[in-house]
Amino acid sequence: MRGAFLKEHSFAWNQLESVFYRPAWGRTSDGQASFRLGVRYYRRDYLYVKPYHGKSVRVDVTFLDGRIEDVFACLSRCKPDLPIVKNY
Repeated sequence: MRGAFLKEHSFAWNQLESVFYRPAWGRTSDGQASFRLGVRYYRRDYLYVKPYHGKSVRVDVTFLDGRIEDVFACLSRCKPDLPIVKNY
């Protein structure tokens, strides 16, 4: 998996403590700050993967093909005891 700054991480299934899902909202503007016409909002979807030892890795899953529930189902099949926290 690729985390922030395109750094690659790899974990074995027995190294994973939990997975946390959180969507995040941001905004960007076109033009000067005094104009409100060019403000756009966007959504990003992040999975935070927590290994037993070390820091969590944030993975951007915004542009995955499919739904986030499909990812949760796959993770549950591969490691049934993995806690998955969904924060919609």
